[in-house]
Amino acid sequence: MSLIQLPKGSGAGLRRLKASAFLALALGLALAALVGELLVTYGGLTSVVLWQALAVYLGVAAAVRLGLPAHLPRTDFGPANLVTLLRAVLVCLLAGLVGQVQASSLGWLPAAIALAALALDGLDGWLARRRDCASVFGARFDQETDGLFVLVLALLVWLDGQAGAWVLASGLWHYAFHLTLWLRPRWRRPLPPSWRRKTVFVLQAVLLIAALSPPLVGWAGTAAAALGLALVSASFLVDAAWLIRRNRKEENAQ
Repeated sequence: MSLIQLPKGSGAGLRRLKASAFLALALGLALAALVGELLVTYGGLTSVVLWQALAVYLGVAAAVRLGLPAHLPRTDFGPANLVTLLRAVLVCLLAGLVGQVQASSLGWLPAAIALAALALDGLDGWLARRRDCASVFGARFDQETDGLFVLVLALLVWLDGQAGAWVLASGLWHYAFHLTLWLRPRWRRPLPPSWRRKTVFVLQAVLLIAALSPPLVGWAGTAAAALGLALVSASFLVDAAWLIRRNRKEENAQ
């Protein structure tokens, strides 16, 4: 039984939404395969990079499929989600590099892909507001794409030798925070809007991308990764402290 309560009469709408999402996901798969093949052919990479990227993409597609009911009552995938899907494709291509090749041996290629993914961030939200197609699904899709993006960047920085395993905390904070909310249902409540979170995400991504860039090889790359970890850690701790205070206030009021 689905945990999501669907509105009455949503069966036909959900079928149309699934068809729209299937087409979008198929196009995303084709794009990932095409760009991945180009990277293998002209970038001197092995085919393992391509297959690894496609495997990660299929995982993303499965998660999208499971979360689709939260996009109702809208019955089309929508332009905002298409932009998020394009970002996800780029993240999957980066994930294809993880464990297969040192990022520093590829020059500016990893940083260029990551910068393209980062440049698209914000466009999906703007489109959702502009085209009036925002949804719970779209917000979560964007959030989880951000989380995967940072984790992949942290993995690349670590495996490239630019930082120790501690840099993985940059990407794991997102998952640890949501695991905590899952384990503590009373803490599950919307956080107040904050430009801090978005600013910290962008700064953290920029610093990790900088650590992958040729000019910051060595101690400078390590320093950039450490600064990014410090910023995101402080941001998550601020949100955790807010949730704890709010929960205590509600308990005292009862």
